[in-house]
Amino acid sequence: MINSKRILITGGAGFIGTNIAKRLIKDNQILLYDNLWRNSLKNSQIQDEKNIKIVQGDILDFQKLKSIVDEFKPDIVIHLAAIAGVDTVMKHPVKTMQINMIGTYNILESIKSHKTERFLNFSTSEIFGSYAYKVGDDAQSSLATVGEARWTYSVSKLAGEHLAYA
Repeated sequence: MINSKRILITGGAGFIGTNIAKRLIKDNQILLYDNLWRNSLKNSQIQDEKNIKIVQGDILDFQKLKSIVDEFKPDIVIHLAAIAGVDTVMKHPVKTMQINMIGTYNILESIKSHKTERFLNFSTSEIFGSYAYKVGDDAQSSLATVGEARWTYSVSKLAGEHLAYA
């Protein structure tokens, strides 16, 4: 288990982020950075925990993000901030790409000058195409037809993976 670490979770007020924070809160300092658009915290008691700090902010706001990172100095970053949900992706394909690509770039740039031990980037099985079944990290990713809004999510998440590995 992870102990005595400073953990920054981008997209931390979402379903996955909130549940990860619940698992790690007892023995670590947690900072949740989220725009609170899909606020799963409202149904949780996690905000009452002493080891947690919640900052409302947009992953696209580099200056604010960098300021928070510089102050918190995370040992571990769990990057969950993303546009998700088929309806949202279909209605906002450009915003999807901005958040998933530029947002990933922003968090990577903001931690560059710190001694961050680990960066965990959450992606999606969508990068393997429509019928991803029993795929692994070494499976070939699939780029989809240009112009189909649905694929902006998978393409932008794949770009985020490339940024994280670069």
